[in-house]
Amino acid sequence: MIKEGEFYLIILKTPIIVDTSDHKWILLKKILGVLETRRCRQEIAKFGIKPANQAYTNLSIVLLSMFFSVEISYAINEIEKRIELQQFLRIDNILTPNGVYRFMSQFSAEQFISMTHGILNAVCPKKRHYFRKTIIIDGTSLSVDINWFRKRIQKSKLVNKPYNWQYSPYKGFYIGLKLTLAIDQNNLLPLAFLVHQNPVADSKIFPLILQELKRRRILNKGDRVLLDRGYYSYKNYVLSLIEYSVIPLILPKKGFSFSKLENYLISPLTWFENKKSYQKVIELSHMKKELKDALENSDELAAQR
Repeated sequence: MIKEGEFYLIILKTPIIVDTSDHKWILLKKILGVLETRRCRQEIAKFGIKPANQAYTNLSIVLLSMFFSVEISYAINEIEKRIELQQFLRIDNILTPNGVYRFMSQFSAEQFISMTHGILNAVCPKKRHYFRKTIIIDGTSLSVDINWFRKRIQKSKLVNKPYNWQYSPYKGFYIGLKLTLAIDQNNLLPLAFLVHQNPVADSKIFPLILQELKRRRILNKGDRVLLDRGYYSYKNYVLSLIEYSVIPLILPKKGFSFSKLENYLISPLTWFENKKSYQKVIELSHMKKELKDALENSDELAAQR
């Protein structure tokens, strides 16, 4: 019985219902398919994780919690309740939260990223076709399963932890990590990702994900990168066009002026040295026109995401 003056905080969480027509479920299915491949199992085995089936089950639960921004314990509870979710994940042996945490504790953040990159390299075609592609870049929150409604956790207590206080416009403040993922719009294949321990604005993450895509030889001249307004800044438009020769389809914020952007798009003097380098000036002109046309139809861009 609730006494006068007392109140209880009730947090309602959205149930995880499988919808195979939804783009998020389509992407998750593709990633799970990658985890079941022989090449992926070989990459996992390099880190001494045996048997491979156990690794698949643990990673499936972790991915589910990441995709829907819920705690591991809540994800497991949903799996236990819903047969269709068990069938989608293709798992029979449902683990405990502590079991999943023990599995993940075998990796440092760097080792986990290294393993994931190894998996991506293993399943991506070795022969690279330099056709033009559109890359979707987006971020999500990775919550650490800490019930801070019952226990107040100060920032100073997280100094030596591999996670920190973060903020998401969709879930507010939370303790955990921030994941930035790049996927191919055509086939929804994951291409690269970054994990940040400390709070970082999306607009500052953008140069880092471009650098990672270039380092992995995924980003090519003329490609298009599609992002939401969180990555918006004039600097990011300029960086994409001048440094990487890609078209930044970043949804503009209110007050954006393409004329102002053009004032920042100054071709380096080295582009005028000879006929070959002058080709970059011509290419920039074409990319600016395509970008302008795309941004004038920002509603269509938003629908593509």
